[in-house]
Amino acid sequence: MIIVYNLNQEIKKNYTVNVVKLSLFELIYKIVSNRKIIKLINIQYPSIGFSTNKIAAFKPHVAFILAKLVGLKTSITLHEFSSLSKRAQYFLKIFKLADYIIFTTQYEKNIGEKTLFNSAKTRLIPIASNIPSCQKKEKKFDLVHFGIISKGKGIEEFIWIIKELNKKNIKFRSALIGYVPSADNSYANLIIEQCTEQKCELLLNKSAAENIKSAS
Repeated sequence: MIIVYNLNQEIKKNYTVNVVKLSLFELIYKIVSNRKIIKLINIQYPSIGFSTNKIAAFKPHVAFILAKLVGLKTSITLHEFSSLSKRAQYFLKIFKLADYIIFTTQYEKNIGEKTLFNSAKTRLIPIASNIPSCQKKEKKFDLVHFGIISKGKGIEEFIWIIKELNKKNIKFRSALIGYVPSADNSYANLIIEQCTEQKCELLLNKSAAENIKSAS
C-alpha cells in the first residue's frame, strides 16, 4: 500500500486556502501591511521553468530584502537548485541571510550544503506530485523518463540505457515525457534528435491529463 502525503490537501482540511497572483507592488504592500501578524514568510525561488521571465526571477529577492527590513523570519524554498546555472546560483548568495533554506530532495540538499549554504540552516521537505492519480491500465511503455527537459535531469543517462538495449536487440517501448522550457530549446532539440534516432516516443508539452493517459 502506497500512501502519498499531499500538504495542500492537509492544509485545506483545517484552513481556507486562497491562491492569489500579485504584482511586485501588491506583494510589497501585503508584506508591509501585514508585518505584525506574519510569523514567517516562505519564498520559493523560481525553478528553471521560469528562467525566461527575468522579472519573476528577481521577485523573490525583492520580497526577501523587504521581509528582512521589516524584521520578519524568512525561509527560502529552492526547487531544482542543482539545475540552476552558475549565474543563477550566484544570485542566491543573499539568501544565506535567511533563517531556513528548504530543499525538496536529499540530493538537492547535499549539493546546496556543499556549494553554498550552511547545513545548520538547511531543511528537507519532500514535495508530493501535483499529477492526479488514475486507474492502472495495460502497460504501454517499458521505460519512461518524466520531467522538465533540461540539463542535469538524467536524460542523457536515460538515452544511453535505450541505446544499450537497442544494441542488444531487446524489444521494448520507451518514451520521453515532459515540458520544454523555452530557454533550453537548443538542448531540447539535441535530445529530441537522439530520441528519434533510438525510436523513443516523444510526448512533450502535454497537459497533465494527457501525460497520465499516455504513461498509465
